[in-house]
Formats: sequence, C-alpha cells, structure tokens
Amino acid sequence: MANDLMKSDFMLTARDAGQLSSDRNCVDFMVTEGDLALVSGHKNLVQAILNRLYSYLGELKDKPDYGSRLYQLIGGVNDRQAQLKAALYIRESLAAESRIKEVGDITIEKNEAGGANLLQLRVIIVPQGDEVALEIALPLNLEG
Repeated sequence: MANDLMKSDFMLTARDAGQLSSDRNCVDFMVTEGDLALVSGHKNLVQAILNRLYSYLGELKDKPDYGSRLYQLIGGVNDRQAQLKAALYIRESLAAESRIKEVGDITIEKNEAGGANLLQLRVIIVPQGDEVALEIALPLNLEG
C-alpha cells in the first residue's frame, strides 16, 4: 500500500538527498539508455520533498501553497534563529504533502567542511501507510 502512495515520476537531476543544491540549480530530466529515467517508491517521495523545499512558496501560480520559505534565509547569518526558522519552514512546507504521515525530528548543524554558512539539515519523515521512517539530508547554503 505504501508503494501505491509513492507512485512514479520522471527522475530529475540535482535532486538527490544530501546533494548540495539550491533553488537556483538547473533541474533537468535524467536520461538513461536514451530514454527518460523514472523514479518510484521512497526515492520518488524524497525527490518530491526536495522539489517542494527548494521551490519558493507561491512560485507556482496554479499551486500557491506549494513550496517553502527556506529561500528567505539566503543571505542571512548562520545563527540559532536561522536554524529555528529553517526547521519551522520545513515543517510548514511538508505539512501540505499528503504522502507524509508525520514529520519527525529535524536536526540542524553547521557543516564546517562547507563553510560557516552551510547548514546540514536532517529531516525524519514517516510516509503514509508505512512504518519505516526515512531520513532526508538537505544541505542549505545561506550564501546562495
């Protein structure tokens, strides 16, 4: 049943969990053996979550509630307030995702290897119809 909820979609570039990305990275369709690649199951849910979080809230005219406010943190400082806002913005955005039963812990730490303005976010979610929690790594570069 859980897999039915996850469905399939076209696989996109620059949308792997843990991959340093930003809303400004060009996203394109992935091609495998001369054809469009598909992603399904939990990987499709992870890709959908990353797309939602990297999209500006209100950016899509026909879906004004789609996206997140994470972009509002770009250009700011990496302090406790920014980290708390990031967690809030993630929870707000993922509350609209019908395939998620629960958003669990969100941990945020500075990524010293990536510089002082790189936040390393880890989000635990439980998909609908599933008891297995997924961990999604989401690096967020405050420098843009």
